[in-house]
Amino acid sequence: MSNEHEPVKPTPFSAAPAPTGPMAGEPAASHTPGRWVVPGFVLLLAMALAVFLWLPGKVPEVSTVAPAKTVGNNGDVAHANPAPKPAVAPTARAATPYADGLAARDRDAAQAVLELVLDAQFALEEQGVERWAAESYTRATRLAGEGDEAYRRREFTTATSTYQAALDELTAIQSGIPGMLASAIETTRQALEASAVEQAVQWVEIAGLLAPDSEEVSALRARVEAAPEVASLREQSALLASSSQLESALETLDAALVLDAEHKAVAAERERLRAALLENNFSAAMSAGYAALAEYRFTAARAAFRRAAALKPGADETASALTEVATEETAHTLRQLSAAGSRAETEERWQDAIELYEKALALDASVLFANEGLERARPRATVDAQLKLLLSEPGRLEDIKVADATARLLDDARSFGAPDARLSEQVNQLTALLRRANTPVTVTLHSDAATDIVVHKVARLGRFERHSLTLRPGTYTAVGSRRGYRDVRESFTVAPGEGAAITIRCTEPI
Repeated sequence: MSNEHEPVKPTPFSAAPAPTGPMAGEPAASHTPGRWVVPGFVLLLAMALAVFLWLPGKVPEVSTVAPAKTVGNNGDVAHANPAPKPAVAPTARAATPYADGLAARDRDAAQAVLELVLDAQFALEEQGVERWAAESYTRATRLAGEGDEAYRRREFTTATSTYQAALDELTAIQSGIPGMLASAIETTRQALEASAVEQAVQWVEIAGLLAPDSEEVSALRARVEAAPEVASLREQSALLASSSQLESALETLDAALVLDAEHKAVAAERERLRAALLENNFSAAMSAGYAALAEYRFTAARAAFRRAAALKPGADETASALTEVATEETAHTLRQLSAAGSRAETEERWQDAIELYEKALALDASVLFANEGLERARPRATVDAQLKLLLSEPGRLEDIKVADATARLLDDARSFGAPDARLSEQVNQLTALLRRANTPVTVTLHSDAATDIVVHKVARLGRFERHSLTLRPGTYTAVGSRRGYRDVRESFTVAPGEGAAITIRCTEPI
């Protein structure tokens, strides 16, 4: 294989020697003129096709356009190729068609990779690659430049591998975009949490370049836009909290969360303030409850402890405080009932004492004062009620049975020991009434000596004109009867200490 720069050397040739043998016009004994005609013709045809079709494409043409320009490192423009020279006849050192074919193939391969490099480069530049992957991108462009240098030297294989290295670098950058996007988003969020507004602006811009249509990035950009106001509200809240204005500080953070509901630091600070405010309110409610308890304002104490329980459901402190309220309220009520029962006994209000002691036993069946008080009050209350009834209805003493029962009642009343003033008065009054009720009174009955007289439950008196009886005070009934006359009935009352005269006779004929 000849070198493409080696001149083509002409092949030497010489004239053929004069034929020997038979004379012209004489037939040769062993000559076969048609044996090589067809193969020779085919060979000549193939050579002709090669000359007219394949070879012209392999012979370099003389350029008729302006020479390409290149830019040097110092910025000077120089022609890449000198002015074309007239074509010279090929020599034995010119490139062979085979070598030219290999070079063309390698050149095409280099151009194919280069096209991919350019596409990747354009796409990355659209995404602002120099802002987020400057080092890798610079390395890729340097490799692409080295590939260009190899290409200019017609070292196509080297150019292809160098372009491929540049493409690999760019592809690696593209492959890292999801990770870079995630990092940019996370960095933006961290900057927002730290109130680093400028840093958040820078990184959200990068995220926007990496994913311009992302809803997540759009939402993050809105957070960044609100970041200055959120930072200001956080500062205001901190100042309010430092001066113990927790409710106002909490409201300020609520306003910040309206602007940025995803701000974790603001949410955490709000939760801390909420807990602190809750603790303050809880302590205030507990203090109010114990203050009310000390003043025996049990309803107010219970209400305060329940407010505290609502702030901290299930808290042991509130449960214990409510139990303490119930215990103290019971004890206080029992003390009050005991005192009231004692006063009722002293004032001989026995029924009131019974009711008070029964209330105490309803609260605590084991309290001693209530049990003992009932033992005293119940019999006294019974006697007191009976004495009151007899004193209010002294006429009942006219009944001998009632009088006998009253006598026994008076004995019971005197058995209580040294009587109280009220009991003594009741006993004395009833004793006097009983005495009068038991003192007989003379009653004179007048009739006509023709009527039979009967005094019910006393005696049958018969006929008389005048008859005297000694009767206990009370109401009596006298009945008169006479043959041929209608019976008469007369009721009369014998008052204690007063005599009475009664007339009874039958006067209406039948």
